[in-house]
Amino acid sequence: MKAASIPNDQRYLTWSPTIDKRATVQTDHKPLVSVWKKSIVCNSPRLQRLLLRLSQYDVNIEYLKGKDNVVADALSRVSPQPTPKEGEDEEDFIPVHMLTEEIPADSTRVGDFRRATAEDTISGLLMQVVANGWPELKKDCHPLLLDYWSYREEFSAENGLLFKDHRLIVPEKLRSRVLQTIREGHFGFEKMQLRAREAVFWPGITSDLLQTAQGCEVCQTFSRSQQREKMLPHEVPQGPWEKLAIDFFEFQSTTYLLIADYYSRFPVIRKVRSTNANTTTEILKQVFSEYGVPQTVMTDNGPPFSSKEFAAFANQYRLDYITSSPRYPQSNGFIERMVQTVKQCMKKCAAAGHDPNLAMLVYRATPLTTSIPSPAELLNGRKYRASLPTKSPIQNPHYQVVREQMVKDKNKVCEHYNKTVRDLPSLPQNQRVYVQVHPQYNQWTPATITKTPVASQPRSYRVETTKGAHCFVGPQQVPLPDTFINPSFQVAHYLWQGQTSQVIKELDKVHKPSYILATPQHTLYISSFLLDQVLYVADTRQIGSPAVTFTQGHGLDGPWGMVADDTYLYVASFTTDQIHKYDLTTRSFVGAFGNETYLDCPEGMAIGPNNTIYVASFLNDRVVKFSLPDGNFLGVVADKSHGLKGPEDVAFLEDGTLLICSHYSDSVLKFNSSSGEQLGVFARVEKPVGLTVGSDGNVYVTSYLSNSILQFDGQTGNFIDVYAAGGGLEGPSSVSFADLRTLYAASYDSDRVVLYNSTTGLTYTLPGKRNEHPGVGSFRNATLDR
Repeated sequence: MKAASIPNDQRYLTWSPTIDKRATVQTDHKPLVSVWKKSIVCNSPRLQRLLLRLSQYDVNIEYLKGKDNVVADALSRVSPQPTPKEGEDEEDFIPVHMLTEEIPADSTRVGDFRRATAEDTISGLLMQVVANGWPELKKDCHPLLLDYWSYREEFSAENGLLFKDHRLIVPEKLRSRVLQTIREGHFGFEKMQLRAREAVFWPGITSDLLQTAQGCEVCQTFSRSQQREKMLPHEVPQGPWEKLAIDFFEFQSTTYLLIADYYSRFPVIRKVRSTNANTTTEILKQVFSEYGVPQTVMTDNGPPFSSKEFAAFANQYRLDYITSSPRYPQSNGFIERMVQTVKQCMKKCAAAGHDPNLAMLVYRATPLTTSIPSPAELLNGRKYRASLPTKSPIQNPHYQVVREQMVKDKNKVCEHYNKTVRDLPSLPQNQRVYVQVHPQYNQWTPATITKTPVASQPRSYRVETTKGAHCFVGPQQVPLPDTFINPSFQVAHYLWQGQTSQVIKELDKVHKPSYILATPQHTLYISSFLLDQVLYVADTRQIGSPAVTFTQGHGLDGPWGMVADDTYLYVASFTTDQIHKYDLTTRSFVGAFGNETYLDCPEGMAIGPNNTIYVASFLNDRVVKFSLPDGNFLGVVADKSHGLKGPEDVAFLEDGTLLICSHYSDSVLKFNSSSGEQLGVFARVEKPVGLTVGSDGNVYVTSYLSNSILQFDGQTGNFIDVYAAGGGLEGPSSVSFADLRTLYAASYDSDRVVLYNSTTGLTYTLPGKRNEHPGVGSFRNATLDR
């Protein structure tokens, strides 16, 4: 079969008397069927023009084997092809410059591509099969062309160049040059991928682009800062004047030193002439002589507080001296908020012409909340007499009751803050990293960790840069080393205190995780839709167990659903309409089954009774059945006549009932797997995508629209609870249980893999609200978005 025959076949259609009629055309040229089904923009320019001409006709093209196409085959041999008259149909050609205009001519001239294509062994073989036709069976294909097999109907050859649709196929010799050209501008991996899809192609191009982006020193240097971490709240002191925070601020060209008590929030303000260490320590000595010496003092890393003089002063007064994380004022947010309060008070008094001292008296004498007394009362044990009359006697506040209320309020703030952030993993000593240091905070510099955080400074790393500088940095200025040094995924274990899950496991960033398959043996499979690969974690219980590539290539394009039996792992190839089969032990590719006749963008799958596999075919609104392990087509189980609209995933209940996520009808439908009889709607869910049946018999469904995982009774279909919601779960596409208490979820939109481990019995009735009662819990996630 020659690629050049496709335009000839399409010209025949334009000359046939098919206007105003529904016509069926049978052809033994199979690539024509694929071309006809595609969108016009997905074809090469010459085919785009022909398809545009054919758009006025209502034609259905069917494939017929050559041995059955007897009449047309005979006539094609006895009837010579007439030569078009001059001007009747101008010669089609592909303007190569249009395909390569995005690539600078100085490095990728057309002549260079022709010569490299002619010299490349694989390109030569590909040129031959494009001209002479591909073999009928994949096993007969040349081993060097196996990676091209799934795209075989999309190739064409023109003027010594090879194309996949409109994209130029780059020979291996020129790929490194093209990668460097695509990287120009340093816009990152996703932009590089978008640019490449406009012009060039070769098998494995996505992985090559990712490695190029991660290995670029410029991209590393100017990449964005780390996201915020979860709140690490300061412990509420047992009583007043136990822990102080200190900072400087300026107002109207005057510098002030602010000393604030963590417990009572009582501010002490002193005007200073200088911010040097001597002046600072003298003022602190005066204040301590009036109010007493605290146990702990917390400051930033400014010059007076990092000096030897201040260290000597702290030692003399036996102070526990703590500094906040560098370039992260939120770590000492209490003093920052107190500075803001005092400065606002001064600004308003200056504007209104009022006495600022009287205003600060009012602040110190005003209760903090309805249940917490004023700062003055908490610190000094008595109410201050201010402008308003009071007859309350001097009283000793109940410190324990007040402290319990403070702890309760602080926990509420932490819970709200932690909904949209997550902890970063700890890094070991001597680890090579990139850090952001003064004065160019927006740039990254290579460094080595020389000291890890300690209990008093839980988020401060001491590092040494390549230029010999030593400094402390916070976790926001230290990216994960594997982002730049070692691009491998790791499993990390964390204790998520104060939240609904006691143990959270997190995976580094997985580009568009579409499906999750967890096994009782704690083996984890993750399909990465963007990178066309399946990742594999041998044992998630082992800290640091790497997620290696289980498979990539062999025509796997847009992997989605996965399912495994005792011998094989089956993976749905979304773009190529096939199911790939891999040996679980050797990870080797065994073969593929299914095609566009039965499947159109396959997604979720499930092993059915009698050695069968059920596959959700998204675009043609079907669930079809194949035999295992040979992959023979057994029939359509359900289709749009049953109300199926965009099936995403399938699962079986214990009694053999088949459940199907019908995405566009916002429902999970129920079928008899033996007879195919529809049993009604199992549950209503907003845009369901993934589902699984837990060992407790309940059904867990991901709602893509509401960013949640919902729990339903497996027998009645009644809604039980929101099992997981919020906390960064965005576009959940798949869920899978490893055991009764361990649920993995693929968060497609946020590039995360999340594990929920129920150990506390806390559940959410609505996102953000919790009820404490026994049972399987639902949890917010703490994912590692790298």
